[in-house]
Amino acid sequence: MIMEIEKTGNDRSVVWSAGSDNFLQKRAPALLDNLVQAFVMAPFFVLLEALQTSFGYEPYPGFHASVQAKIGADIKEWKENKLKLLS
Repeated sequence: MIMEIEKTGNDRSVVWSAGSDNFLQKRAPALLDNLVQAFVMAPFFVLLEALQTSFGYEPYPGFHASVQAKIGADIKEWKENKLKLLS
C-alpha cells in the first residue's frame, strides 16, 4: 500500500513536470502572465474561502445556496448526458 502511494505520487510529479516543461511548450509559466492575479487575487481568494469555511461568510445572503444549486444542476445535467452517451 505504501509503495503504491509513493509510486502514484512520483508518477504525478513526473507528469506534472513534463506537462509544465517550458522547453516543450515554448512559453512562459502562467505565473508570469498575470502577477497581480498571482500575488493579490489568489491570497484574497484563499482568505474568502477560509472565512466561508470557518464562519459561513457569504458576500450576500443566499450566495452559497445559489452556487450549490447551480453546481447540483450542472452535475445532474452532466450525469444525464453521460448516461445518454453510454446507452
